[in-house]
Amino acid sequence: MKEILTSAIVLLVTAVALGDEVELYWDDGTPTSTIFDAAVTPFATTFTAPADCQLMAYRMFWRNMDGSGANVDVTCRLYADDNGEPTGDTIFFVDGNTGDIEDGTWFEVDVSGENIMLSEGEVFHPGWSYPGWGPFMGSQLDTPKGSGSCFIYQGGWVDKDQEYTHMMRVVVDTGTSSLSLSTWAGIKNSFQ
Repeated sequence: MKEILTSAIVLLVTAVALGDEVELYWDDGTPTSTIFDAAVTPFATTFTAPADCQLMAYRMFWRNMDGSGANVDVTCRLYADDNGEPTGDTIFFVDGNTGDIEDGTWFEVDVSGENIMLSEGEVFHPGWSYPGWGPFMGSQLDTPKGSGSCFIYQGGWVDKDQEYTHMMRVVVDTGTSSLSLSTWAGIKNSFQ
């Protein structure tokens, strides 16, 4: 009896560990310019869930051109969709820090603790901000690819989709079996 119980536990853990993490992105990994002006943050971009999934992490490509390696606090956000653009109402705030990273480095902020579950085909807008101008620091830009890249200026979203793509990616877990536990489902209904 003891051996059978142990086998069942191993199978359960294996099933949980087999979730597929998928990185969603618009950029090709080659930056073309840098954002320095934190005065127009938060920034946001647009993704569509490839399947029923859980939002796990945000990744940003960071420039720190003077090589200081300064720690920068970055606030990650999530916005619901309103006909292709963010609503402006923030669903969550998660604080992260770049750490002492080299110039031209990806850094990641774990947002899995927010338990955001997305339905296949659902449009969502990850956003982020950071304080001040800093010593020539900021997230990178790539060439335009229809990414829905935008920022807030004087209380409204400014569409920069035709000018650049934020080098900002998200990781989703498509192996999640707890989609019915979503707190997001109730929240997003209030925007429809």
